[in-house]
Amino acid sequence: MELPTTQDEELLARLTEQERRYILLVCRKPEPSPAEIGVQMDISANTVDRHRCKAYKKLDVHSRLELYLEAVRLGLVRCACGKSVK
Repeated sequence: MELPTTQDEELLARLTEQERRYILLVCRKPEPSPAEIGVQMDISANTVDRHRCKAYKKLDVHSRLELYLEAVRLGLVRCACGKSVK
């Protein structure tokens, strides 16, 4: 298992608690809709979209798949296969 790099630690530190929560929710199977995520986070779908935009920008990703892969790489979520990626 690789140790996190300083760059990875800085990247994770830039994510807010709400952005981390969004990432955890959006990486679930089956993929929840923004409305479903909003219910889970007790926020509006528009606020969910703002968290999505900010998380995508901070992690430099452009899709849910890229977000999922980066979240696995950073250790925020487990790989669906159950194996450790690091």
